[in-house]
Amino acid sequence: RLSLHGHSMGGMMALTLASAPPLNARVRAVVAHAAAPFAGYNSPPSPHAVPLLKHDAREDWVVPPYAAASMTPGQLGPLNGTVGEGGWLYTRSVEVTAAWASAFDSAAEQGGGAADLRPAGSGVASALDGYRGFGCEMREGRAEVLTCEGSWTHSFALATPLNAPAG
Repeated sequence: RLSLHGHSMGGMMALTLASAPPLNARVRAVVAHAAAPFAGYNSPPSPHAVPLLKHDAREDWVVPPYAAASMTPGQLGPLNGTVGEGGWLYTRSVEVTAAWASAFDSAAEQGGGAADLRPAGSGVASALDGYRGFGCEMREGRAEVLTCEGSWTHSFALATPLNAPAG
C-alpha cells in the first residue's frame, strides 16, 4: 500500500494519482497541503475510496481554498473555480472534500469497505488548536475525509510548532 503526500502542485499530483485506477487500488491515504485540482478536474477516487487529509491556508492566494481568498475577492471564476495568484482556476476546497466523501458513500452502498467506515461529528480536537487559527473538521460526517486550516499563506506554517525543519 502507498500513502501519498504533497504540497501545492505535489498535492495536486497526489490527489490525481489517488483518484484513478489502477494506482488508486494501492493508495491507503492522501495528505494534500495547499493543493486543489484545477477547476473542472475534481474527480473523487474510484472505484476505491481513499482517506484524505486536506490542509488549507485561509490566506493562500496561490491556491485559494475558497472565494474569499481568491484574487477576485468574494467572487468565483469560470467553472466556479477560485482564481489563484497566477490566474489559474482551482476547485474550491469544500467541493474537493465533498467529492472524496461521496466516494465513501458509494463504496458503502456497493459493499466495498463499508465495515471500516464510521460516521463522526464535525469537530476534531488537536494539540495545535488555536495556533494561528488552526482547526480541523470532518467533511460530510466522514471520519475518512478531514480538512484542516489556519491563518497563513501558501507555505506550511505548522513546521515551527511541530519542531520540523522549516522550508
